Amino acid sequence: MKFVERIYPDGRILFIVVFFFFLSQIFLFIKHVFPFLIEYHPNALLICKEPYKGCELLKRDKLRFFYDTTTSRLRPLSELFLYPKDYEPLEEGYARTKFEGSEVIVVPYREVFWKELLRRLNKNIKLFVVFIFSLFILAFLSNLNHKKLKEKKLIYTLIVTSGILLVIVAIKKFSSGSSSPVRWLFGTSIQPSEFSKIVLILFLAHYISDKGSLTKWINFLWVMFIILAHAGLLILQPDLGMAFFVLLLSVTLIWIGGVAKRILFISGFISLAFVGGTFYLFLSKHVGKRLQSWLDPFADPYDGGYQIIKSLQAITKGGLLGEGLGKGLHAATHIRESDTDYIISLIIENVGLIGFAVILFLQLILILRLLKISTYVYGMFERLVIIGVALNIAYAVLVNYAMAFNLIPPKGIALPFISYGLSNYLSHIIGLGIVGSIYRRYLSVLN
Repeated sequence: MKFVERIYPDGRILFIVVFFFFLSQIFLFIKHVFPFLIEYHPNALLICKEPYKGCELLKRDKLRFFYDTTTSRLRPLSELFLYPKDYEPLEEGYARTKFEGSEVIVVPYREVFWKELLRRLNKNIKLFVVFIFSLFILAFLSNLNHKKLKEKKLIYTLIVTSGILLVIVAIKKFSSGSSSPVRWLFGTSIQPSEFSKIVLILFLAHYISDKGSLTKWINFLWVMFIILAHAGLLILQPDLGMAFFVLLLSVTLIWIGGVAKRILFISGFISLAFVGGTFYLFLSKHVGKRLQSWLDPFADPYDGGYQIIKSLQAITKGGLLGEGLGKGLHAATHIRESDTDYIISLIIENVGLIGFAVILFLQLILILRLLKISTYVYGMFERLVIIGVALNIAYAVLVNYAMAFNLIPPKGIALPFISYGLSNYLSHIIGLGIVGSIYRRYLSVLN
């Protein structure tokens, strides 16, 4: 127990985080590795753009093929099963042949098995490394004197850094000339918006505790400027959903911090007007398509409504008890984001609504435990930080589930500690680490 306490002062929270890590590993394996192992046969063929590179399974109408060296032709793998002595399959190397009127390069599955297996285990390995790293982060932050995080110089350094990173992402977006969203600093790693949420929580907690409340207009306008600047930079990516998430989280913290009703009303009105105005001026076509897909997914079942339909089908297939761990592969094979935004669809398909209820129960325990800790500590800053971290998790859970069940328009919000997303995972770990620092200080004073 002493070892656990050195990592994190609350064993229940740490247990839930570790449990969710193993859960995430299981469903990453089901998503990426399990279908690969099911399809594997040493003589099955992979089509490659060039020998041993860019390969995918040669499969049409649920049939896998092998290359018969005696006739230099492709044949269904089932024939090799039935008459193994009649054929000499391609054992090694590669062959050029024609398939559906085009010349292709084919390679036996066994030739690239280990390389392909390692590639498919890539996310499991990355998550494992990040998880080990996150334990060090939890131990470091929770043993840090949280009063250092209250220093004005550090808070404004974090706010400026957060803004600069979002500006860099916006520059990347416009310099790329692509119509696709750009949300990462390097490739598809390090998403600054995830860390911006933690920075804004720290800023709001510091500013509200420093000023006592936002009763003065000058204080209120400064806070709204910081919030809207972040939201505006997120919209430029474009990521309207994350911008709305940041605004919702910020306005909630302003309300909890204690403000006059008129200021709370005005802050909410400004936030809605900001999002609505941006939507009308810049994103009406893009968001309008999403809204249409949400209201009627079957109007465009192969594009806008595809993910929604497949998510609901996977949930329906899972039913109460699920199809069995590793047997529910509809979401794994048909939903591209079934390890990130739609991971709950994959989970329900495999372990059913009962398994979903267990996960939801643990998430409620985590959130309620954080809120309970907030009642123990003294100081407005400490209390607002803990509540902000709890709300960041709670809102993400609500949005993710509502999206998967098609209760709200589709928005890419990861499920905390379960969805694959390294920036999202680390940002929530940092939040818990800061909470651990505050709670450890409370326990030491109590002792």
